[in-house]
Amino acid sequence: WAVQRKRCFYLSRQWQNDAVLASAMKKITAAVSTFFVILISSVLFSTSVYAAVLINELMPNPSTGDDWIELYKSDSDETDISGWQIEDSTGVVKIFSDGTKFASGSSYFQVLISNRLNKDGDNIKFKDKNNALIDEKSYNQDPGSDVSIGRYPDGSSNWGKLISTSPNTANSTFVPSPTPTPTSTPVPTSVPTSSPTNTGV
Repeated sequence: WAVQRKRCFYLSRQWQNDAVLASAMKKITAAVSTFFVILISSVLFSTSVYAAVLINELMPNPSTGDDWIELYKSDSDETDISGWQIEDSTGVVKIFSDGTKFASGSSYFQVLISNRLNKDGDNIKFKDKNNALIDEKSYNQDPGSDVSIGRYPDGSSNWGKLISTSPNTANSTFVPSPTPTPTSTPVPTSVPTSSPTNTGV
């Protein structure tokens, strides 16, 4: 009887240990699952916000007034861009003040930046408040006076010179590429053949 009692006591303690271990494993598994759900949700949310706001049009050489950049938002949600900034190749051009919001339902946001864009080429960066790069655009030549460069359609990956400037409205189509003028092929001129002279023989 003493041996049987001891065996029962051992099995009872073993069962308790297994139950405690199983409970601990469940808690650890639940905590890990919650962590990954929060992490994945955060990444997806950040990506959707960042991908929604892009540099859409640039005016580096206006005949009058300020240089400007147009931002484009592809969704209808309100986006808080407080602390976000625009940079060019020389440094920070614009930091958006607290409370600056891209209104819901609004697709365009024109940003006046004085005379900061280099006419002959520049590198424009758009960053969030954590200094993470959201969008970037470079150009390497002057598009011309009062000529803007932008995306067409809005928000696409296609960039070019636009037929007309369009701050705070949908971008126009691109300026057509010039058609090369065909060159004429010169026709060889005939060289007269001299007749042999009579030697009188």
